[in-house]
Amino acid sequence: MLRINLKDHLNKKGVLEPKSASIFNFIEFISLLVAASTSKHFKRFNPSCFSCGSHVTSIITLAERMIVWQCNRCEKEGIISHWHGTLWDMSNKENKLNS
Repeated sequence: MLRINLKDHLNKKGVLEPKSASIFNFIEFISLLVAASTSKHFKRFNPSCFSCGSHVTSIITLAERMIVWQCNRCEKEGIISHWHGTLWDMSNKENKLNS
């Protein structure tokens, strides 16, 4: 299982800044997955798996404040932590837009 702390890959301004070019596509996938998982309107638009391009399923575990995801084809899976308050956390942004 892949475990990622999203904030480990952000610069001081909160913008994606992966530690190496080789993992940029993976970090981009993770950030899009956070946006899709936290959005009320775009849940069905989860990004394709970074490895095989298939459909990815995700859930948010509120108790641990983590996003758990799994690819339906290649069975890659992971846990995303420290996504709250990032640019891709849509949970509060959508509430403000609807107010």
